[in-house]
Amino acid sequence: MIMNIKPLQSIKTGDLILLFSFLILLIYIFSIYFKFEKNNFVEIEANGEKKIYSTQMIKELQYPGITIEINNGKVRVKHSNCPNKYCQMQGWISRNFQTILCVPNNLRVTILQSNESLDSTNY
Repeated sequence: MIMNIKPLQSIKTGDLILLFSFLILLIYIFSIYFKFEKNNFVEIEANGEKKIYSTQMIKELQYPGITIEINNGKVRVKHSNCPNKYCQMQGWISRNFQTILCVPNNLRVTILQSNESLDSTNY
């Protein structure tokens, strides 16, 4: 037996309110998650030496065996001479406290909201 259900007649007012509320919540969550923080800095620690750069520049930095690219709020390891290249595979980072590690080259790249360094109390 085939039933003919008219889809528009089966949608109630409460269903529309629930759907609309869900869409508003979804848009709000995505806007928070992908929020771009303009005053970010990138901290690069290589062989015990720390340097801090603004993420609002376009620049390539050369370190022994590794090339780091900063491009308008995003940072990545563009080239590395390490065997597995996990640091390159991590791709672009742009959010606060995201980190790229390259253990063979003794390198750490971290996005910070201010130009203060990380310490154990931040976690």
